[in-house]
Order: sequence, then C-alpha cells, then structure tokens
Amino acid sequence: MEAVRHLVKEMLRKGTVQGVLAPVKGPGEGGLCPCFVTTEREADTIALDSYYPFSLAGLVARQVGKGVRIGMAVTTCDARALIELVKREQVDLDQVFVIGVECEEGGFSFPWCLRCEHLVPSMADVAFYLDGSASANTEKGKELVSLISVPLVEKRETPPEARERALHRQEEDFAELAGLEPKDRLDYWLGYFDRCIKCYGCRNSCPLCFCKDCYLQPHKLIVKPGGNPPDRLFHLARLMHIGDSCVNCGRCEATCPMGIPISRLYHALYKELSPLFDYESGFDLSSLPPLGMITEEEMKEPGVELA
Repeated sequence: MEAVRHLVKEMLRKGTVQGVLAPVKGPGEGGLCPCFVTTEREADTIALDSYYPFSLAGLVARQVGKGVRIGMAVTTCDARALIELVKREQVDLDQVFVIGVECEEGGFSFPWCLRCEHLVPSMADVAFYLDGSASANTEKGKELVSLISVPLVEKRETPPEARERALHRQEEDFAELAGLEPKDRLDYWLGYFDRCIKCYGCRNSCPLCFCKDCYLQPHKLIVKPGGNPPDRLFHLARLMHIGDSCVNCGRCEATCPMGIPISRLYHALYKELSPLFDYESGFDLSSLPPLGMITEEEMKEPGVELA
C-alpha cells in the first residue's frame, strides 16, 4: 500500500495527472470515502486494504470531464467496471491511468468477495501485488512504474487454487436456488423484491447504471410515483440491462437497507450467461456485452430505431 501512495505522490509531482481518484480514510474510525487526491497529504490517507462500498469507476464516468488526465487507485472489480464503461463510451481510457491492487483472498469476507475469481487486477495499467511487487501491463503502466522504485515482475493472474475456492463458494451460494423449480425460484426472488422501499440505492451504486434518462424513474411508469414497494419489474428490468456485464462488485447489496441479496442474483445470472455468449466482463475491450449492443444487421430489421 505504501508503494501505491508513493506512486500517487510522484504522479502529482510530475504532473502526469491532475488528480487520482481513490478511497481514503474518512473522519470516522474505519470509515472510507471517495476522494479526488491532489495533494501529498491526501495521498497518505489512501486506503485500499478495506472494502469501499462506492464505485470510483462510476464517479469517473459521471464527474470527470473530457480532457482531464486522472489516475484511479482501485481494486479489481472497479478496474473491470471501468473497462465496461469504456465499451459503452462513457469514459475515455486514454485519459485514465489505472492503478490496481491485488485483493487478499477472503480479506473482506463479504459474500460477493468470497465468490470472486479475479483477485489480481490484470486489466489495470499497473498492478500491485500482495508480496510488494508490481507489473506494468500497458504502455501507460510502464510510464507509471518508471516514477518509483518497486520490484517488477511479469503480469500475473489469480492463482488457480484461489479461483477454485471461489468457484466452490459460488456453488454453495447458488446451490439452494439451482435445486428449485423455476416457479419456486421466481417466488423466492419476488419475496425479496417485495421488501424493496424504492430507495434506488442499488441503481445509484452500480457502476454500470449510467443512463441519464433512467427507464426505472417513476415518470416511465415502471415504478408508480409514491408506490411502496415498487412494481416487481423494477429489479427484473435492471437485471436485463446489466446482467451480462455484472462484475460482482457487491455495491448493490452493500447499499440495500432491506437486506436483499441482490448481488447473488446478478452474479448467478452472469455465470449462466458468460459461457453461453463466451463473454467475460471487464477484461477485453474488443469483446462487447452481448445483451447491450445492437449490430448493424439488427439495425436493418423493421421497427428497430435508436432514440
């Protein structure tokens, strides 16, 4: 972690970026908040050894203007989310330097973290590993590691044994639902959806929900104004929008005040769709999300129109 803080300071000193988005220690004990780090003092408070329940990738897409060169110090799920936002033309990747930090297996102990197969941020420009070494994964990454002294290694992937343990945890988490008949499985989730108080926390915290004119707003009639709970289509519509690209960051579930295990639903669907479409979210920029992209051939079909 100290190497990351040192790199951020050097990036600011050299003018490589105008600032670095990172989770920092908040005013309360153990609290974290997002910060656009622009000073060495702020860099000293960067904390990537704790789970942060907000998406820095989402903040880049919503708050950072074009032409502003910035850095991001993030864990793997946020780095993957950024890749997905780039595919959707929400972020100019040329303007972003991504600093990734390897997650300790089981270090955060949240259900979604224990299910995670991707502890190593191989998609980041520079990846820092738990043993204190780092790898430069892109040309931008080479530029960054030249600013500091750190043991350099070849790009790594998550160890096979860690992936196996994550897959085993997925089997455990999804086993109960997998054994249910389709109707019983639907009733299981509808029971949870009936708890929903329409706070929009899941939508607002999701890095992949970026539409300015959201289909789930009350004036779109999916959710009746003042209605509690909202129509059950609220969660099913979100699931259809981003189910193929979920990065299992858990922000939706961490934010939910009603304890709905929403990340389990999204991750379970993603695991069904991923082999079906041969698509893995958050890695390859040339691989487009199968449910979210319209091909030229599809555009020629009668009735297909983009607003």
